[in-house]
Amino acid sequence: MAPHPSVVTTGSITPHVELKADEDREFIVHGPTEPPLKDLTTAELLQQQYDRYPEKVAVVSRWQKTALTYRSLFDSSRKIAQALPAHGVRPTACVVVLAGNSIEFVELLFAIGGIGSVFTIMNPTFTAEEVLATVDFIEPKAICIADRKGFRNNAKLLKELAEKHQRSTLVVQLGTAEKVSGNVLSWHEFRHVQTSETLLGLHSLEQYWGWGDPQDALCIQFTSGTTGPRKAVISTHR
Repeated sequence: MAPHPSVVTTGSITPHVELKADEDREFIVHGPTEPPLKDLTTAELLQQQYDRYPEKVAVVSRWQKTALTYRSLFDSSRKIAQALPAHGVRPTACVVVLAGNSIEFVELLFAIGGIGSVFTIMNPTFTAEEVLATVDFIEPKAICIADRKGFRNNAKLLKELAEKHQRSTLVVQLGTAEKVSGNVLSWHEFRHVQTSETLLGLHSLEQYWGWGDPQDALCIQFTSGTTGPRKAVISTHR
């Protein structure tokens, strides 16, 4: 006799969701379909929140002692989105981000998604070798990496990425430390492009902001790799 499918019902946080395992131990999730998911792109979502709650706090980074309202997040994200095309980033291109829990992480998510590019998340626990291999696999147009994450210093990694990809990929050093190499841009340099590039960025922002569809790819994440190589998982704006 075939075993009965096992059922795991979640606790009080999500009381209506069930996980049912079939005979092959493959789980099927059963849950509510209401309310429906929002059919919005990242740019549309940010615009909506800005229109409704401009002065409400959108994000807080306690360790940076910084908070942004929806107005501030909208403005800063669009400024970054303006800089991306000026540096060659276009819709559907991948941008690798290793920033930990920071204001820059959130700004980059909305900026990259806002112009239809793909926010590619590097897990902070990745080794330098894993980051280098992932970058080779993704072939991003830009890489944004914090100079330090906790006790981990990324100076050597930044130098290696800049040297290896200087002709094909923009490398941006997040943080306030001195630049590790002349082949990288500081966060300030990246955001404050020169006049001709600024004009290009303004034109491209008008052209690309809000580009795409809610079903388009927003971000790529990588699995933990407990049973084999890490796998890329794509999430849409929706």
